Amino acid sequence: MRALVKNSAAQYDMNIKEVPTPAPGVGEVLVRVTAASICGSDLHMYMGHKGYDWVGYPIIMGHEMVGKVVQAGPGAQGMVGERVIINPYIPCGSCVNCLAGEENICQWGPPTLTAPPPSLQFGFRKDGGMAEYIAVPMDNALPLGNEIPDQVGAILESMAVCVHAVSKAGDVKNKDVVVFGPGPIGFGIAAVCNGLGANKVVVAGLPDDEKRLEIMEKINAVPVKVESGDYSRLAGKLRDKPADLVFDCSGHPSVAEQAIHLLKKGGKVILVGISTGKFSLPVDCMVRGEIGIKGTYGTSKASFLQAISYAGRPEFPFSLIVTDSFALDDARDAFELARAKKGKIILCP
Repeated sequence: MRALVKNSAAQYDMNIKEVPTPAPGVGEVLVRVTAASICGSDLHMYMGHKGYDWVGYPIIMGHEMVGKVVQAGPGAQGMVGERVIINPYIPCGSCVNCLAGEENICQWGPPTLTAPPPSLQFGFRKDGGMAEYIAVPMDNALPLGNEIPDQVGAILESMAVCVHAVSKAGDVKNKDVVVFGPGPIGFGIAAVCNGLGANKVVVAGLPDDEKRLEIMEKINAVPVKVESGDYSRLAGKLRDKPADLVFDCSGHPSVAEQAIHLLKKGGKVILVGISTGKFSLPVDCMVRGEIGIKGTYGTSKASFLQAISYAGRPEFPFSLIVTDSFALDDARDAFELARAKKGKIILCP
């Protein structure tokens, strides 16, 4: 079969190869991939950015995919013919977090807060879905039904990340929300908040995010261009009514500190974007304002299933973030376009 392989951690060391088609093992199913999406982490791997030395190179890329089950291994009968999306996490099943349904923060192995959990497998530690076929445990193939199109199915892992992030904020109905970073995750969080009845969603982006900010208007979010470190225009959009929630999808160290001053007392900051940078917080504001700050990472199976249920409803127009579709053979062109910060790019094997 044809597959997109990242050969090493070196910059741009990626090409299409002919590789053996995997055979489903005990409890596994073979999925014919119909569409896969390029994620920000795929771009980081493609560009050789630091922080991905834990990836099992060489590896077939892709952890966001949709397809159809075409073969079942021993003990996995009953799914052949079903359309599915793939959950990239394989939980250890025994640590306290996995037992609580939080496989995205699996505690198996040596404890560390800096590396992704060992449960994050497909596209990172096991071959992923930017290929014609992928073999996965039956529990990782989540039924999609026939109503949700491939272009939405291919991005549902990202949207599940957004659902998971919003769940960390609690009830968002009638809340005023600010989202920093208008990329696919920022889009998804804004779309989920709007779909769940938020009062107002303001999305902040830099001048070179113009195309992405235009998409935000289509989901009834208020786009705001800000210069790095200058949030005066953003504060003006709040019209002297502080926000209930701030989601930082940018990962920029300056955002969290500034976000505190956009919140009402009792407000929350949810950190979504990943950065190795450090920031400081005004302790007096945090304490006297009872400000909450929380990190969120990846997605749980429960949030994945919730994202699937949202995807079939008109108030969650996830498809609007998909801007282009490429054949697998044109993957390098697709990755270069994804670098241009337009929207979600789909590959079709």
